[in-house]
Parts: sequence; C-alpha cells; structure tokens
Amino acid sequence: MKVNGESAEGRASFNADEGHHPFDPYGISKKEAEDALLALAEETGMEVVLIRPPLVYGPEVKANFQSMMSWLKWGLPLSLGAIDNRHSLWFLFIT
Repeated sequence: MKVNGESAEGRASFNADEGHHPFDPYGISKKEAEDALLALAEETGMEVVLIRPPLVYGPEVKANFQSMMSWLKWGLPLSLGAIDNRHSLWFLFIT
C-alpha cells in the first residue's frame, strides 16, 4: 500500500484506479519497480499482475499490529469504532 501513499485523507479510501502518491523511499522504490515491470511487459508482451495485499498477520506478526496486540494483552481499550476508517486483514497460518 505504500505505493498509494500514507493517508487517504480527503478521499473515501485508496483506490487502485487513482493516481499514486508514494511518500517515503520504500514506497517510491515499490512504485519504480512496478513501473519498470509494466514497461518490460509492454515491450515483451509479458503479463504482469500487481498485487497489493492488505495487512497480512499471523503468529509472528510484527510492527504496528504487534503493538496493537500488546495493548490488548494489557487490557487497554481500542476505540477503533470511533474512527471512520476500514481496513482489510488477511490471516496467514502456516503449519
């Protein structure tokens, strides 16, 4: 999602058909890689599928999602219902 930008502020949500607004070097490099693949596909006829999955979490989740989970372990309330912002999540469990 870093290709789309850091915030959907002023928009209903991120949309695959709208312009991209990468903010940091990571997002910019992802956008440049996508552009290079699309250019290569144009030259060679190769099919390219860009996948931008939502947050994928599982037993070894890290970063912000792990922080949020630790808040729950401490019994801190998450007032997510007060925020008008929807996210999709994928759970990945590998045995």
